[in-house]
Amino acid sequence: MDKKPFSDMVQSLKEATLIPKGKADLDSPRSACHSIATQRWLMRDKDKVVEFLNAALETGDMADFVAALRLVTEARSGVTKIADETGLNRETLYRTLSKKGNPPLTSLLPILQAAGLKLTVRVA
Repeated sequence: MDKKPFSDMVQSLKEATLIPKGKADLDSPRSACHSIATQRWLMRDKDKVVEFLNAALETGDMADFVAALRLVTEARSGVTKIADETGLNRETLYRTLSKKGNPPLTSLLPILQAAGLKLTVRVA
């Protein structure tokens, strides 16, 4: 599978200026905020989620992966549901998955599991 679309999406997430959810016209494809459009795309297929997160990891920037994981959690289950399933405080989870977040592996694994994913290692 060509990884360029996924890599391009990760890069565009880094550069995007997001429209607050309350200000976006969700029925208009021209004004839907970038994160909502991405979440809709991610909700359709778990294979896309896997490729998206892998592309974020391949950039080598943890902030890319955290931003991608936040969109995945919002798209697949919702942050509140993930917080309930992991036992993490919702506000803590938001901070963990923020642009400045630097989550330890002990936080990432339960978040991935609650989103129906697991972390694997493979030969480069």
